[in-house]
Amino acid sequence: MYGTNVATSDLDYKSILIPRAEDILLQRARHNISTTTKAVKDSRNSAHDVDTEAFALHEWMKLLLEGQTMALDMLFAPPDFVLETSPI
Repeated sequence: MYGTNVATSDLDYKSILIPRAEDILLQRARHNISTTTKAVKDSRNSAHDVDTEAFALHEWMKLLLEGQTMALDMLFAPPDFVLETSPI
């Protein structure tokens, strides 16, 4: 989104998820889920690495209220950077 996509850049995906009602009621809904394809934990990402992070709706809203840049970037991302949407 920042115009810094170069040949050595990795891919980063951010999303918002709605936890199951049962998990919300039992207060066991996870705040976020992160995955990476990076083989060595403390190494820098390579061009072949993909990082994904999904935020529970309530956690993302909290981050928005805090003014966290990442949450604001997600809210105001240009349409060509949005891969999928939901009617919800």
